[in-house]
Formats: sequence, C-alpha cells, structure tokens
Amino acid sequence: MSHKALPLAQLTLTPSQSKRLIAEAVLRLEPVSRALRHGLVALHPSTSTAPIIEGMIGRVPNGVRALGMVRPKGLCISLERQQEARRGDALGRPAGGFPYTWLLRDGRLQVPTLLADILRLMGPGDVYIKGCNALDRDGLAGVLFASPGAGTIGAVMAAQRRRGFTIVLPVGLEKAIPGTIAQASKATIPGRVKYSTGQRCGVIPVPGRVISEAEAFKILFGVGCRPIAAGGVGGGEGSVVLVLEGREPDVVRAFEHVLELKKEAPPDIPEATCAGCPIDRCLMPRGCSA
Repeated sequence: MSHKALPLAQLTLTPSQSKRLIAEAVLRLEPVSRALRHGLVALHPSTSTAPIIEGMIGRVPNGVRALGMVRPKGLCISLERQQEARRGDALGRPAGGFPYTWLLRDGRLQVPTLLADILRLMGPGDVYIKGCNALDRDGLAGVLFASPGAGTIGAVMAAQRRRGFTIVLPVGLEKAIPGTIAQASKATIPGRVKYSTGQRCGVIPVPGRVISEAEAFKILFGVGCRPIAAGGVGGGEGSVVLVLEGREPDVVRAFEHVLELKKEAPPDIPEATCAGCPIDRCLMPRGCSA
C-alpha cells in the first residue's frame, strides 16, 4: 500500500480519556505483565495510575487515590491527602517515609507499607509506575516535587540505580513543554520561589519507559499517531487532537475504541480547601478561596 493510500482518522482525546488509553498500553508492556505474574509492581497513586491498577485488580484501592495535582488555583494536593496531613501522618518526613504506594506481589494487592521498605524489596524484573507532569521535545518525562531531595521520585531513582528495577512513566501529550526537562529543572528551584499560585515545586527529569498516546496507539493497534493540535473549553481543556495512520482495519479498531472511551465519565477528584491547610510549602494566601 502506498503512503498516499493509507487511511487517516482524526480524533480528540480529553486528558482522562488519554489516561485510560495509556493505561491499557502499560498493561500490555512485557516487563509489566511479567512482574504481575512473578514479581513486584509498585504504583504511585494518581489519576494516571488509577486506571492502571484498576486494570490489574479490577478496582482502585481505598484510601488516598491521588496526591499532588494541578488545579485552577495552582499546584495543590487532593482533599484525601490534605485530610491525612491534618491527622498528622508522614507530611514533612523524608521521602522514604511515604506511606501511599500501591504494591502488588504476583498480581495481588498488598497491605500498605512505607516506600522505603518497598524499594528495599525491589530488584531486576520488578516495576515502578509513576505518572508525570511534563514531556519534553526529546520524549523525556519530568516529575514535579515539593519535598527536599526531589521527594518520592528522588528516592525511587536512587533505589533504581542500585537495584535495577524498571520505571514506567505514563504521560499524556497534553503535558508537552517546549525545550527540555533539563532546562526546565534549572529554571525552577523551590527554595528560590518567592511567589506562587499554590505549592512551590521543582521539576526533575526521570529515566524510564515513557508511554504517551503515540506509544499507546502503536502498542494497542499498530497504528501511527501524530498530534496536530491541543487545548479546549467547557471540559475539553487539555485535550489533544490526533491523526492516526495505518492499515484500515487497524485504524478502524483504534477509532472505534476511542468512541468507547468517550462514553466514560471523567474521574471526580475532591479539591483540597485553602482554609486551615497544613501544607507550609504553599504560597497561596491563607484562607484563599480561589
């Protein structure tokens, strides 16, 4: 078939639809499927990893299901995380004290334990999955952090260098930034941020297997994917417009799958309240209702 004869499909995905698609592709990755059968899979709770663990065990575990996030008012935490902080949990302790990692051993959900203990158990053949906040022009991913030592992701990267497990990074094209993550990391040093709408954060490049919509369509349907536009209004904010190219049966399968994704409602993530928030790294005025 000549290039000109290849059928095209044009479609739009909202961020939540992209996350669902990417989750399906992550589940198809050989290191992930192998670790689910015989090994450890650790996931940092987030709106990117929730559909992944749901695909693994059929549900999202109870408790804190998302942590840091971008809200209209700025960088913030989830209401669940704020409530835990008010109860005097691990807020402010070293990243190794982080108690919010989902852990599967041989495909079975384990009792929550500290991240430091999980990382000591992991080795070659195991997988750590973390949602990201940025995707640069070179296809590298970056993660925001608010705690010293690059937070939980800093602890994970240090452990990965010693223990050799695989890091998988699901990240949508909506998070594409101009330039590189390395340049972005030099531009933002949390301690030097004097003004901020929300939490002050740094960003760090993270090595690992990056899975965006482009990789997802290739893994799931064997079709090429090219982003051509982004943005939206009325609930379409953050959407990406994509063109798919490939054999017609494959393009049709991909297109019909997207139509099914569009039937799902986006997740409802309760918003934290500014009044009385214990997060001292936030620079929003106390009591702000924005």
